Amino acid sequence: MFFIHPPSSHAAHQVSRALLAAAVSVFAFAAMPVSAQGTGSGTAGLSAMQPANPDQQLLENLAQASIAEIETGKTALEKSTDPQVKKFARQVIDDHNAALKDLERLAQSRRMTVPKDADMQHKATGTALKLLSGDSFDKQYMGRAGVNDHEQTVALLQKTRREARDPEVKALAARMLPTVQQHLDTARQMAAQKK
Repeated sequence: MFFIHPPSSHAAHQVSRALLAAAVSVFAFAAMPVSAQGTGSGTAGLSAMQPANPDQQLLENLAQASIAEIETGKTALEKSTDPQVKKFARQVIDDHNAALKDLERLAQSRRMTVPKDADMQHKATGTALKLLSGDSFDKQYMGRAGVNDHEQTVALLQKTRREARDPEVKALAARMLPTVQQHLDTARQMAAQKK
């Protein structure tokens, strides 16, 4: 005759922790998009879960920033009555169009793509600007698109110069930075005069 002893509380605790960990893993995997789960075994499944190319993300962010500057610049050409604001907007449009072409060429040479539209945050700014007119438009355009957006773009270009893996991506950011910094300096001066 033999007896079955109930498992010790320590062993029961270990089993329940293992079951909980397995359940969490299954639910986490099930919640992932199918494309991230991978279909094969070995490293193929793991490589599908790796983050996207960081250089691709940097180029996408730079393209969206340039598209936003072009779009808000066009709005300024339509809505502003201040010749200085229009002159600034024209320069921004021209410079960011040239930068966008360079971004697209570089992305294409690396078999990457860049967005054709601004991101949602920039679209919201553009929509808000379109509702304004006169002096209030000029103040908001110079403050938001002129100063705030260019501050973000300068920071993004500096980050790209530091963190990009591809030397050509770094070089492009270095070429773009002085022009965007000049836009920012001009915008700060103009925004200060509009207060």
